[in-house]
Amino acid sequence: MKKVFYAFLFLVIPIVNALILIDSLDRDIYNLGDTVTISGYALQDKNMLGTFEIDLICDGDKVPLLIKAVNLKRGEQYDFSEKMPLPFYETRECFGVVSV
Repeated sequence: MKKVFYAFLFLVIPIVNALILIDSLDRDIYNLGDTVTISGYALQDKNMLGTFEIDLICDGDKVPLLIKAVNLKRGEQYDFSEKMPLPFYETRECFGVVSV
């Protein structure tokens, strides 16, 4: 029997004066070990040096998938496209959070 990863993932998330828009995913359900492409853009209303993060939240537990430094300029669109392998060990229902 295949274990299934449910992706309740990535809508529009405003975080501290930033707007993050995520492109739609290929599907809603992924198998463990599959790779999901997360793409979209962030728009900041002020200059900011910070971190771009993608986390997996499973029953309140946070599993970081990606953390990287970004330098955002006011009004300039920051495009991203990240291929993320889904963890083999996670069997709970999870959702993703993208933040800047």
